[in-house]
Amino acid sequence: MEEKEPLNSRRVRTAVSAQISETMSPQISLFLLPVQVTQANQATCNESSGDGARATVVSKIISSGQFRRNLQSKMGYLPADFFSRDTLTVARDLIGTLLVVGACEGRIVETEAYTTDAASHSVTRPNQSAVMQTTSGHVYVYFIYGMYYCLNFTTDSAGAGAVLIRAAEPTRGLDVMKERRGIDDMRKLASGPGRLCEAFGIDLSFNRERIGRRIKVKIGATTPDIAISKRIGISRDTHLEWRFYERNCPFVSK
Repeated sequence: MEEKEPLNSRRVRTAVSAQISETMSPQISLFLLPVQVTQANQATCNESSGDGARATVVSKIISSGQFRRNLQSKMGYLPADFFSRDTLTVARDLIGTLLVVGACEGRIVETEAYTTDAASHSVTRPNQSAVMQTTSGHVYVYFIYGMYYCLNFTTDSAGAGAVLIRAAEPTRGLDVMKERRGIDDMRKLASGPGRLCEAFGIDLSFNRERIGRRIKVKIGATTPDIAISKRIGISRDTHLEWRFYERNCPFVSK
């Protein structure tokens, strides 16, 4: 039987998480490495010690070099287990993160979730979409209308799932994006899945690659105001509100 974590240790980890969450985005606080409380700290923070002793332990943990190194690592790129969760949760949490492809970077502002619903490629294109049925944390790129590529991230280690990246706010590599798109209007560089792939230079060669190889996702620095709606451009299961976007953002596709 799995050994439960001591109550005093849980209290310290809860206090650390709360202190981190006050100043950092949910993506960072969710995926911090578990705080390991040493036996010495546990002794200091025993049941009779009270809140004052626990506060001392929390302060020591946050100021420790190892904790800062773990935090710095987590503030870089999203870990693989970010994508292994429920597809709708991942789709929502991707809003505000940073898409990085080569010299280009953009803040993700619009996504859509697909699982085993009637509009999903797991149902309509089961052979082509094998990667979204068997992996999480991978890239799924497909070609539509004979002219557009669409970028998806596979999700949910327990079943089929993918998140379509619909739009991003360009933040770096703007000249490269403008040259690829042939326009100067910032709002139209990556607003829409086809435009986004063209701006970031994404094509079928990226399909099935692990996220973190050529396509990377950084943790965002701020928490966006997220709205939801029905998905765009589909004819099946149109009632599902599985589209997530940053409210009042000029870089959203619609």
